[in-house]
Amino acid sequence: MFWLNGNKRRTIVGIVAVIVLSGGNAKADLVMDAVRAEDLRQYFGKGVSFSNDGLRLYIAANPSVPGGYGSRDICVVERESLDAPWGEPVNLGPNINTADHEGWPAVSPDELELYFGRSDPNNWYAMRSTRASKDDPWGPATEYTGVFPYEFSADGLTKYSVGSRNSYGGTDIWARTRATIDDDWGEAVHLGRNVNTGHDERNPSVSSDDLALFFTRSTTNTGLYMCVRNTTEDTWGPAVDVGSPVNGSWWLGWIDISPDGSTLYCNRLGGHGSTEVTIKPFVDFTEDGIVDLDDLVCMIGYWGTDNSYYDIGPMAWGDGVVDDADLEVLMSYYGQAVDYTGLTVIDVKPPHNPQPANGWTIDIEDVEKTLPLSWTPGDTVTMHDLYLGTNRAAVENANISDTTGVYRGEQTGNSYLPPEGLQAGETYYWRLDEVRSEDIVKKGEIWSFTVIDGLIVDNFESYTDEVDDNFEGPAIWNTWIDGFFVWASGAIVGYVTPPFAETIIVHGGFQAMPFFYDNDGTVFEGDEEWEATGVPYYSETQRTWAEPQDWTRNGVEVLSLWFHGDPDNAIDPLYVALEDNSGNRREIQHPHPAAVTIDHWEQWTIRLADFTGVDPTKIKIMSIGVGDPAANQPGGSGLVRIDDIELHRSSGQ
Repeated sequence: MFWLNGNKRRTIVGIVAVIVLSGGNAKADLVMDAVRAEDLRQYFGKGVSFSNDGLRLYIAANPSVPGGYGSRDICVVERESLDAPWGEPVNLGPNINTADHEGWPAVSPDELELYFGRSDPNNWYAMRSTRASKDDPWGPATEYTGVFPYEFSADGLTKYSVGSRNSYGGTDIWARTRATIDDDWGEAVHLGRNVNTGHDERNPSVSSDDLALFFTRSTTNTGLYMCVRNTTEDTWGPAVDVGSPVNGSWWLGWIDISPDGSTLYCNRLGGHGSTEVTIKPFVDFTEDGIVDLDDLVCMIGYWGTDNSYYDIGPMAWGDGVVDDADLEVLMSYYGQAVDYTGLTVIDVKPPHNPQPANGWTIDIEDVEKTLPLSWTPGDTVTMHDLYLGTNRAAVENANISDTTGVYRGEQTGNSYLPPEGLQAGETYYWRLDEVRSEDIVKKGEIWSFTVIDGLIVDNFESYTDEVDDNFEGPAIWNTWIDGFFVWASGAIVGYVTPPFAETIIVHGGFQAMPFFYDNDGTVFEGDEEWEATGVPYYSETQRTWAEPQDWTRNGVEVLSLWFHGDPDNAIDPLYVALEDNSGNRREIQHPHPAAVTIDHWEQWTIRLADFTGVDPTKIKIMSIGVGDPAANQPGGSGLVRIDDIELHRSSGQ
């Protein structure tokens, strides 16, 4: 531990005041370099997996390695210490390897379970082998029918997998947890929009402190991305493209981060082979080429905060607070000259939290309170180039030489008011680039929002999972009342465990309403506490407004909603009903009798004039249902998701 004497501390306090008032000069969080992994050149690289102590690496060897059994085998290489070179490969033997192709290894933290893939010309199989202790040989591998673990957390209580069911598009990364290593794995949890996109996310690798997640994303090429978080209870922060020299014109895959967080192995296809990526903290805060008292003063100025620029320990991405761990890392470089030329400079907390939120929809009455556009700057950059327009390609490709109006200039704050305002019926795209110097600009991601030419009835974005012991709170089922509370029908809104709203299969924004229907007269069959019989043979949820709603304002004429069914749903009619404050009610059935089986988002528009007998200026209740409220015979069950209920001026929206 490094301590300051009294005289030096007084000097530092004075300098700190100057730095804090001037805003500092933060430009980076960590640095990466990528070189050919000379120790591992005999491997093609169909997967790597570190042991928990970092001294063994399980890896797929190409046919040129002596003693092989087939086209590619799984071997283990060892080293005497973390600084020592890797030794010669040792084949794991016939219990693991065959004449077929073995690869994609993932070893459990206790090294008693080995998961891997086996492929022949026609199929790919997930395999698993176990052993009683690390001194024993691996037992005969058997086919594994569970969810393949691409990565384990260091404590063995979380496994990360890749899958496409209920995803944003392509393949996404999921996590499952268990209370102890002897328990069964829980349900899969989607890692959310900061990690997953409409592209393919694969190859997850998590740091031993569970605070940094590395993975690949396929866009033009497949490149390495990373996310960080302050604690294991937090959600993952925004994904960052690590850039060159790690990423490039090649496809990258099969990654694993070392337990000490200093090295990541991957394979860069196209002749680049097995690659060693070194990860180091950025410690030259003043960027004068030497780690000295000035850098120490900068760190102390942010002591006790979560500023990611000075949070450099115990691993390069920090642990959520600037404290002794960061000081220890800084002092290990103290007095040394540093040169980051040619290395990748990573800002692990770029600008985020755009308002309006990415993918958000606003209506014509909300434009004024939506502006100005705003964002939360990252810890390391305060100057940004802003691009805004209605053409995604133009916003994505523009630079500061743009003369079409897409480039909106340098921004030193965290908000921007478009002088022309926002137009109804348009989708806007915007981008913030981090300006680090005249020569270094970090291109930002594309955010978007839509201004509808109408009014939002409910986009389901405001509901949360905060409820008390009496289930009261802003959960979705406290607004859209279902049969759970009154048993007036077989409808159940929301999931029984958080998140209560649908967060995966959504039409717009981040949430939709899951609507379960059960029209056989009994709900929660087999549950001693909740089972109810004698329930009507239809399912309906209702939203009631305290004050009647005028659904004719701003010239709107059409009610629109989006729904997403499932081919396995039982066929019962989907309907919408409106009721005014005088009790006049009218139901409209969807024209497709099997609408609940449509397995994509489908828009349903209904002219308000079709709700005959209902006063559209005094709407009190809106109902959504499946079945027939007058039915005297049991029906089926299923799940329909509802999103983006809106009012438009015409049916062409």
